[in-house]
Amino acid sequence: MPQQTDTLLLLKRARLLLEEGRTAEALSLLETIQPENEQQQKELDYLLGWGNLQSRQWSEAARLLAPFDLFSEHGREVESLNNREIQALCLLKMGNLAIQNTRYEEAGRHLLKALKALQDRRVQLPNAHIKAHYYLAGTYKMRGLFTAAIQEYLQARESSIATDDDRELSFIYEGLAEAYRASGKFFEALESGKKALELYRRADNRKGECTILNRLGRIALKLGDHTNAGEYYTESIAIAATFPNHRGDKMVMTNCVALADLRLDEGRIEDAKRFCEHASQISQRASDNFLSGLADMIIGKVTYAEAKQAKEQQRYQLMEQAIHWFEQASGALAEGEAFDHVAEVQGRWAEALEDLGQGQEALRRWKSAYEAKGAAKGPSLEEIW
Repeated sequence: MPQQTDTLLLLKRARLLLEEGRTAEALSLLETIQPENEQQQKELDYLLGWGNLQSRQWSEAARLLAPFDLFSEHGREVESLNNREIQALCLLKMGNLAIQNTRYEEAGRHLLKALKALQDRRVQLPNAHIKAHYYLAGTYKMRGLFTAAIQEYLQARESSIATDDDRELSFIYEGLAEAYRASGKFFEALESGKKALELYRRADNRKGECTILNRLGRIALKLGDHTNAGEYYTESIAIAATFPNHRGDKMVMTNCVALADLRLDEGRIEDAKRFCEHASQISQRASDNFLSGLADMIIGKVTYAEAKQAKEQQRYQLMEQAIHWFEQASGALAEGEAFDHVAEVQGRWAEALEDLGQGQEALRRWKSAYEAKGAAKGPSLEEIW
């Protein structure tokens, strides 16, 4: 265990050196690291790729990032790419990998650099250009920057239509649906979600169909359409149950959280608690901080609603339990840089503290909610470029 801890510390130190622009030191350190498992090997290759890009060693960066095969261009082989194109594709790969590891600010920096490289006249990578915009939109969405996310999704859609490349359209419409929903533009969200659903079904993409059905349920709930919301969630959870292992668990859990939220909105607390129990059982065997944080948040919300209906000692105990869940949720969501969700949890936490008469601590939670909102800010173009 100590050796594994030492390896993790060395990888973190190398990351900090790369962020500070101390590339030579970072590469020297990385060359001494002996990874102990596949996850550490992937992190090492990622950081080595980053370092070689910073030192303008394009071919070596491409070699290191080659195992992360995340996209392709029509009719292009790696050997035909010039250095600027290799740079753009490597940056795009690193942005996607950072997203997968919930490092959204880091991903945004890679993707802004990728977009700059893609604007070079020597670069002819139209599909990469589309992906760079919608990946960047995803980082903004996860950090609560919904207006910026919508702009990037629309740019990706425009580029997709202009180049007659519809491979990413379903993902783009799905992202638009979620960003519009979070912005309170529910009818635009519904329209985009239905377009995404149509495209996923046309392509027989069951994974995408499952995800967008969940999103359509959330949109329907915001529109007050509880019947359709329940139907969307139920159809989504039925598809998720056919998926193997981890992917199926994640989508079943996501829908359990959503159904708990729906039942809570309907005032059906016992039904909401039942779905919370399902979500909690799955989260215990999942390794996804963001989804675990969402599960903890809904459990806290349901427990808080139950406390509001209780009396005396039971009310106090349930309030304390709700605060416990909100505290856990805040920590898990903060690790994933999901600042908009962190702000909501901190606000709910503050309300529970106020109900317990803990005004000073509630004030600190409100301040934390405000700070979480402020943390959702994109990297400066001047700083990146």
